[in-house]
Amino acid sequence: MKRGWIGLSVGVVVLALAAGGYMMFVNPPGDIDVEGRWELVSGSEPCYAGVRFMRGMTPAEGGVSTEAHEGNVVQMAYGTYVKTGERLTLNLNNPPTEPIEMMIAREEEQLQLHYVQDGEQLRCTYAVVGE
Repeated sequence: MKRGWIGLSVGVVVLALAAGGYMMFVNPPGDIDVEGRWELVSGSEPCYAGVRFMRGMTPAEGGVSTEAHEGNVVQMAYGTYVKTGERLTLNLNNPPTEPIEMMIAREEEQLQLHYVQDGEQLRCTYAVVGE
């Protein structure tokens, strides 16, 4: 009977360690969570009106869609992103564009993206709309 309790105790400890390791993989400490739908709240004209980040196989990469408004026309673009710390690379492939290197920061429900587009330095602030 004593061996059964020891085996059960070891099993519980191993299961707890595995769950903790999985949680560290899913959301590493210090990681900036960008997942969700974001709408522009401040920034200059060339900023995207909306951005949506969708988590992929790892927390550092996934799918992305952007939305830009030009008069009555809405231009959507789709692609992927790769995130390393405070740096994010946006690879839009529909329509194809050059990769966009961004600096990211998040404070509660606001996401800030800093990047250069068409030779212009952009500072865009977005508010979360949904996950």
